[in-house]
Amino acid sequence: MARPRKHTDEAIIAAAGRVIGRSGPGFTLAEVAAEAGVAAGTLVHRFGSKHGLLVAMTRSAVAGVRAADGSHVDVVDLIVDSYADLDDPAAAANNLAQLAADLTDPDLRALMAEFYAALEHRLETTLANQHLPGAPDPAVAARILAAIADGTAIHWSARPVGSLRDRVQLLVTSLALPLDTIRTRFDARQDFADLVGFTPGADAAATGDRVDKLLADRFPQAEARDQQQFKQEQEDGINQLLALIYVLLALSVIVSLFGVVNTLVLTIYERTREIGMLRAIGASKSQIRRMVRYESLITAMIGALIGAVVGLGIAIAAVEALKSEGLVLAVPIAGIIVVLIVAGIAGVLAGIWPARRASKIEVMEALQYE
Repeated sequence: MARPRKHTDEAIIAAAGRVIGRSGPGFTLAEVAAEAGVAAGTLVHRFGSKHGLLVAMTRSAVAGVRAADGSHVDVVDLIVDSYADLDDPAAAANNLAQLAADLTDPDLRALMAEFYAALEHRLETTLANQHLPGAPDPAVAARILAAIADGTAIHWSARPVGSLRDRVQLLVTSLALPLDTIRTRFDARQDFADLVGFTPGADAAATGDRVDKLLADRFPQAEARDQQQFKQEQEDGINQLLALIYVLLALSVIVSLFGVVNTLVLTIYERTREIGMLRAIGASKSQIRRMVRYESLITAMIGALIGAVVGLGIAIAAVEALKSEGLVLAVPIAGIIVVLIVAGIAGVLAGIWPARRASKIEVMEALQYE
């Protein structure tokens, strides 16, 4: 009667997996023996060589996938759980390096083909059992999901931002859901927003708490919002954009006021003789100041009116062009009136300094000015 083995092949294979995660394709049988707690001769007796151990590991993986085929699990959990042991960047990189080395060996490459065939078959069965309406053919979807998961593992091993499990879950979920983009071109995108409704009579607060718990467990990158919160977020985003536009407009107004002041100063220099003649025939200093302020007001109002007309025209054209997107034209009459009033006040303020400068011109010097 044969004595039972103290260390099973499964335990040794599991130890070899841990060693590969630490050392990559350069691992030795001595490292595996030390990890498993057996003599190196035992490994040679059971597996023959390092190549034989890798063959046994791959066959064990194929058998594990086939043994679980037909079990009813969520497709996302199925793929995500496959990468549970690779949530360390170094371990993921070492396993991928070992995979690249295995693909250069004909025997191991053939076994890897069996492994992926078994994995895709299990994914296909799982997708078919979930009855996703409008989803791609299960066989096609299975190949896409497996390719997305493998590509994500390679990308994450080079740029390990977050956890591999969350990265795989995020991308796989985008394909596992029956989205219109998946049905047409398989152009997977992360959802911007999914709209859901409550069943009649459901308690909004309790249902919202359950939704929040589900998202925290399965989709930590997503957030739930009710109608009012969603509207408020959209309004806040638009208001921030408008605030930026108003800041830029304020800067442009300040620059334009400097332009008005500069124009008036140059005009006063050019009209020095004219101002002297007005003073000579009886115009007072206050009348000269009032005249310059009026000119500043008129200049500012002309600019404001032209800007309001041009801006209104552009707004009408833009709304007409985007009418199919649901945009509706609303003319802010009160806002336009406020802008015109503010422009007039700004024009008057801009003319204060040039007006005082003009009123201080000496009559005799002005009449002699050429």
